[in-house]
Amino acid sequence: MIKPVKTLILSLTTAVLGGTVMLALAGCGQTAWDTGLQRYVKRVTHVFKAASVRSTPDYSAYQYPTRRALALPLPATSISLLDFLRLSPCDLQRLVGERNSGLGKVMPASQLVFYTAQFIALAQNCLAKGLVPNDLVASLRQVIEQKQQALPRILWNALVASPEFAQLYSLSDRANPSALTQMPSALIGALEQLQQIVSRLLQHSMDCTVTRTHEGCESQNFERDQHNFEQALSVIGSSSYAGRLMLQSAMLTQQLALTHEQLHSAWQTKPRCWRASNEQLLIKRGSATALMHVLHNDYIPEVQALAVKLLKQSDTFTHKMEALVSTLGISTLELSALEASHKAYAAYWQQHWGARGEPAKLKQQIKVHTHFWQSVLKHCHLSPGGQGDSHAQN
Repeated sequence: MIKPVKTLILSLTTAVLGGTVMLALAGCGQTAWDTGLQRYVKRVTHVFKAASVRSTPDYSAYQYPTRRALALPLPATSISLLDFLRLSPCDLQRLVGERNSGLGKVMPASQLVFYTAQFIALAQNCLAKGLVPNDLVASLRQVIEQKQQALPRILWNALVASPEFAQLYSLSDRANPSALTQMPSALIGALEQLQQIVSRLLQHSMDCTVTRTHEGCESQNFERDQHNFEQALSVIGSSSYAGRLMLQSAMLTQQLALTHEQLHSAWQTKPRCWRASNEQLLIKRGSATALMHVLHNDYIPEVQALAVKLLKQSDTFTHKMEALVSTLGISTLELSALEASHKAYAAYWQQHWGARGEPAKLKQQIKVHTHFWQSVLKHCHLSPGGQGDSHAQN
């Protein structure tokens, strides 16, 4: 007879990730996530004499909203040709002229961001220097305020509703979902840089319209910020990292849930170990070894280790993205106060990344499955560090 196990953690260590108990084994190797997961499913269902079922996710459920659903309408502002000509002493005339050129009329949202910011700065400078005809002052000030109010919306279209963000969340790599070892440092840097530029632009435009002085308006280096903005966007649009991360988390959760259901049902029907009439603990010959082998060679170093990696990356990504979006003045928690385009994004974010999104579902599923393993080990009087001495039966 073996002695009852007082604790389930011997050679294993207990790691707590966001309140979820994890069995962790030092020196876990890295494997291709899909290969490791399917190997675990095949072996563990064989050991528990359960049916092996493979999940087939509905990819359409994870699609990022379309640009049409996300783009915000922008207020139209215009100036008459005669008024435009009267601005000749002011640099604003050159900027407005560029906007009305052939290329200017079709400028992308990212360029429209800096056109708007420069318009606010140049117009305020012209007013402060007395270069605007008196009868145009009131009208120009009104346009400045309209531009200032529109800037967050233009930034939203240039970021959240952009092709680059659509690519970031794309599921295009689902046919070859290789393991994500960590969030790329270039992507982290790009999100942080965009947040800094957005914050600076919004603060600068507010300072120009509130103080109505030219000193603060002239301090902004729009050329440098525009270059960095475009460069950061190109980094974000160079991969589908977020889509792959979300899809891997969802597929791992779904497959683990199916497998867990099969194992739990098989265990309830016929446990691998049981007590004889004389209270001896019996286990079919080789079952203890098979159980521990699957636990130590498949579940802990592959499935559970992968879940830890995905959850850590999800935490980093959600923190960076939420910080950027909140800089635009949008809270994804206040759906009732948002416009339709904001709601489309907020609904997507809450469903897939928020408190009940894919990372949260994965965390819960790993917790449930780990507790199942703990209960099996306890029932069979098996130490998680090795094989027990229960009596074997042929």
